[in-house]
Amino acid sequence: MFWIKGLILIACTQFWRMGGTKLGSWWRDVLIPIIIGAYIGFETTWWIGLISVGTFNIIRLGYGIPSHDDEGSLIGRFFYNKLRLDIPWLVRGVVGAIYGLWGLLPYVIYTRQI
Repeated sequence: MFWIKGLILIACTQFWRMGGTKLGSWWRDVLIPIIIGAYIGFETTWWIGLISVGTFNIIRLGYGIPSHDDEGSLIGRFFYNKLRLDIPWLVRGVVGAIYGLWGLLPYVIYTRQI
């Protein structure tokens, strides 16, 4: 089972990198939640996996700080405009924590595991 988790991690890392392009956001926004939800569905039950696909779509919030050619994401604009913090790694860290916690919420609630 460990090698399957490793392959999923490698695939999601590659898809996340590909999703950083303007035309490649489908990889990040659609394919990664489906892959992770499918794995959770196989590990638990199909309906927990299906709910997880939906909760992992929080990825669509984005994490970008506004720049001259991009308006940034909702969270990036909040950090930049409201909190006056232009620290991209902090925004990405906060968003990563939100993704992980919210995305795994159905798994944790219905299986009582962390």
